[in-house]
Amino acid sequence: MNEAEIRQGLIDRLRRQAQGVSATYISELCIDRFDRRVDLVQVGGRLAAFEIKSDRDRLTRLPGQLDSYCRFFERVTVVCTLRHLAAVQSQAPAEVGLWTVDAEQGFKVVRSPRLLRGQRLEDWLSFLPVPELRRLLRSQDRPVHGTREALLVQASTLPKTLVRAHVLNSLRAREDRLAPRRAQQLAVAEARQGRLVAPTPEARLQAFLSRFSVPTQALVRQVSGAHSSSSV
Repeated sequence: MNEAEIRQGLIDRLRRQAQGVSATYISELCIDRFDRRVDLVQVGGRLAAFEIKSDRDRLTRLPGQLDSYCRFFERVTVVCTLRHLAAVQSQAPAEVGLWTVDAEQGFKVVRSPRLLRGQRLEDWLSFLPVPELRRLLRSQDRPVHGTREALLVQASTLPKTLVRAHVLNSLRAREDRLAPRRAQQLAVAEARQGRLVAPTPEARLQAFLSRFSVPTQALVRQVSGAHSSSSV
């Protein structure tokens, strides 16, 4: 199983859990000033990160990844193939959850993640782009002009619970906006990898014609009639 297959299976598994039914799932979210990219983020009652290690992956970056994730997320879990289990157990802190995945046996919980409460206000604020920072400040009747640094100074006096709630709502809304584009990008990537068959010229024509109100069959009859008239 490659990373994309594991990630999709993981989302399916999480959605079957009570806390995952209504959650939002974000693939490859950049954090920590774009130094880290999280394989999967679950935005539910808590902000959870999942790092995936397939058979094709190496573990050289894992300690640094987990160090960052434990700063920014409330729960952190590594999902690895059986090949990496022993190494991940020796490297992952006790507060990090650990799941294994196998093509035949599916997912197995080795240990559950502990709740992490040490997120700083500045770490929560780092999730917000400038427009969202302004929206947050505007909701609290704070000044919304200036650079990102000036906005962060204003936001640094807000309660952390308020900022956290805004971050969760912002991530959900952002993913809702980007979901169609992500689905299209995923389809293109899968097609390039040969997992999907490229549409035939006939299928592309059918898709083009379907954009118009005139039924395809009527167009075909019109074209056929034109050919018959020209042959008389």
